[in-house]
Amino acid sequence: ISKKNPIDLLKSVISIKNKDLFVVFMGDGILRKKMETIAIENNFTNYKITGFVNQSEVYKYYLIFLSPMRPNMVYFQPGFGLDF
Repeated sequence: ISKKNPIDLLKSVISIKNKDLFVVFMGDGILRKKMETIAIENNFTNYKITGFVNQSEVYKYYLIFLSPMRPNMVYFQPGFGLDF
């Protein structure tokens, strides 16, 4: 979903150039191919796109949650009992 800005997050992570940083994207939408292309073009391999993840299984992927959503949108995602 473009409103969640996964491409912006991917580009930001790539720009950090930290080999210890790994990012996981959940979902299998229309932006997947574009994200994979961006990663390849930037020689970025520290990521995974899981494909579809059932809502009841999402918590298994949380270590830290970042959401690069647009400022005019309000979005809270629970994680470890905290709202970010």
